[in-house]
Amino acid sequence: MKSADFVHVFIEKGDFGLLLQHRDDKPGIYEPGMLGVFGGHVDPTDVTIEAAAHRGLQEETGLKNRTLYALGMIGIEGITPQGELIYKRVHAFRTRVARNLHVPVYEGQGGIVLEFGMSITEEPPLSDIARLEIDTYYTGRFA
Repeated sequence: MKSADFVHVFIEKGDFGLLLQHRDDKPGIYEPGMLGVFGGHVDPTDVTIEAAAHRGLQEETGLKNRTLYALGMIGIEGITPQGELIYKRVHAFRTRVARNLHVPVYEGQGGIVLEFGMSITEEPPLSDIARLEIDTYYTGRFA
């Protein structure tokens, strides 16, 4: 089974909630149309995992030079958009912005804030990995 490293960055909006990305709804990408966290795959040109997180955050939101806090790594088996089995090592980070700061979302269909204390149900449409990560984030069980 092929494996790959990914980075996901949780953006906390002050003490209000998490900003999530509404992913594009098109074939050929992971989890189309779902809500997820920011980031993506680690490129061979990324010097470190954290550098990949910074790159992804800047590409998708324009946020740069943010303090990132490492949360840990989750390993999960999945299927690529091409139907191949893959083992994904997802390295999670968090950063915080002011509650009233407008954060543009350059990829996907925009952003949505999941309020702290909001019950995580089928609405909004959370991807399986985002649901796992958010559940883990709220309960503090990252590796």
